[in-house]
Amino acid sequence: MSVPEVSINPTGLPGGPAFQEVVGGLLWYGLLFSVAAVVISAIVIGIGRYLSSSYASGAGRIGLFAALGAAIVIGGARFLVQWAFNIGTGFS
Repeated sequence: MSVPEVSINPTGLPGGPAFQEVVGGLLWYGLLFSVAAVVISAIVIGIGRYLSSSYASGAGRIGLFAALGAAIVIGGARFLVQWAFNIGTGFS
């Protein structure tokens, strides 16, 4: 029994190109919110240091690293999915 050949076809279902546009827009908004979170976290760190509030500056650092991590994951999402897909195709 042979294994059927299946390939990726983005136009195989109705709405495929529109869905790609929506996902691209969501990626753009995700990166935009990550930049805003970096700026807000930097402001919180500055205010926390100015007011000698270790809680505020610590919360700002956590927000900063979370925003940077989110930007890395969003920016590398395409490559992460392609990497996982390539691993999955190796099981045949």
